Amino acid sequence: MAQLPAVLVGCLVGGVILAGVAIATNWQAIGRHFGPSCTVGVTGTAAKLTFEGWGASGSCDNQLHTAGAYRYNGPLPNEPVICQYTIHGIRATVRDEGVVKLVGNLLCADLTKQAAR
Repeated sequence: MAQLPAVLVGCLVGGVILAGVAIATNWQAIGRHFGPSCTVGVTGTAAKLTFEGWGASGSCDNQLHTAGAYRYNGPLPNEPVICQYTIHGIRATVRDEGVVKLVGNLLCADLTKQAAR
């Protein structure tokens, strides 16, 4: 069996190292696009809070301790986006519909405080 030229081996090793560095430095962004997601709804309203990223499940679990919150398992939410923040590498998107969007705006106010920390 013939050996690969040293230059080719060096290029392959360098490429693997560069790919590893690229993945490591963009791990959170990769999680927001390809990682898990979950959605929490608020009983009696159209408001929904969707988390995307590697810690999405834990973020949903934390929200479920709030009165009136439930894990939403329906189709992808299609209500208008009220706000969107990335907090600790997890993208949080609030959706709500209606004239006042009271609950959605309250959720956004809470996320604004968390993002400022």
